[in-house]
Amino acid sequence: MSINGLLNVSAGELCLKNVLQTGQSFRWLLDEATGIYSTTLKISDTLGYSIITLRQDVDFGQVFYEVLNAKVDTETIENHLKNYFRLDVDLQNLHKNHWLANDEKFKMLDHKGIRILGQEPWETLVSFICSTNNNIGRISKMCHALSENFGEYIDEYKGTKYYTFPSSEDIATKATEIQLRGLGFGYRAKYIIETAKKFVEDKKKLKFTEIWGEYAGWAQGLLFFRETDKSDASAAKKRKTTSSPAASKKPKLDTNELVSAISVKAE
Repeated sequence: MSINGLLNVSAGELCLKNVLQTGQSFRWLLDEATGIYSTTLKISDTLGYSIITLRQDVDFGQVFYEVLNAKVDTETIENHLKNYFRLDVDLQNLHKNHWLANDEKFKMLDHKGIRILGQEPWETLVSFICSTNNNIGRISKMCHALSENFGEYIDEYKGTKYYTFPSSEDIATKATEIQLRGLGFGYRAKYIIETAKKFVEDKKKLKFTEIWGEYAGWAQGLLFFRETDKSDASAAKKRKTTSSPAASKKPKLDTNELVSAISVKAE
């Protein structure tokens, strides 16, 4: 099912050609014959990505959209687009009453419809890594390569296949530095892989905190001691005992007791 609609804006408030392919976002495709922009956007965190197309009326500025294989309703789509383009910001007011009032150089600039996009943070971060010593065309090529090789296939639209942008988990588990270098990422490959792994690890820590709350530190310490016990077990058997009798009487850490203690505290 496809959903069609429009954003009732002026070209002064939003100009697609000045925003979508000028160095902020890198996966929008433009059909120059029709003036239609297309990409995949994560419109819903729970339902994932959808193919979306945008076309702007050159005379009145209205933006017509179509969401293919829509999994959400019209209200959700329009709210997402308003957030994506940050339409809550009054651009004309900013230009007239703030920027011009503080710097006359803005009189010489065409600010028509230029906005800072409210993009998905993970994709924005990876795009930023790709942008190091790079140009818009090559950054776009890299972002599309990530989607095509490590994202999920969504559908085909007018002869072009569309994919999701790979999550940190996708890159951490599916991609390697060698693969990315083979795709033309150069030295950036290492940083993308390491960043993805860091994100995955941080998500695990966040989930751990959500489960244990203020006792997460106790629980994490427990896991550390358990792993230490396992890794040191064989070495301890081979190591000669050199400690004094007093030291040998030091009580051994009982991880099972810690588990019980944490469980009681968590309740």
